[in-house]
Amino acid sequence: MKKRNKFEKQIKNVEEETDSPAILNDVIESGFEQYPGQNENQKEDSLLSPLEEAVQHNIDGKTWITTDDE
Repeated sequence: MKKRNKFEKQIKNVEEETDSPAILNDVIESGFEQYPGQNENQKEDSLLSPLEEAVQHNIDGKTWITTDDE
C-alpha cells in the first residue's frame, strides 16, 4: 500500500508538469529512474501492483484504467 501511494504521488507530479503522452510514457517505462539501470535490483525482487501494471501498459498516455482497490 505504501508503495502504491508513493507511485500515485509520482504520477500526479509528472502529470502536473506535462500532458504530453510521449513524456508520460517515457517516465512511466523508466520506472522513475534518475539514471538508467537504477531500479534493476528493485524490479527483480518485487511485482507490480495492479495500478502500476495498468499505467505501465498504457501506451497512448490517455487511456487510464480504473482498478478495484481505488
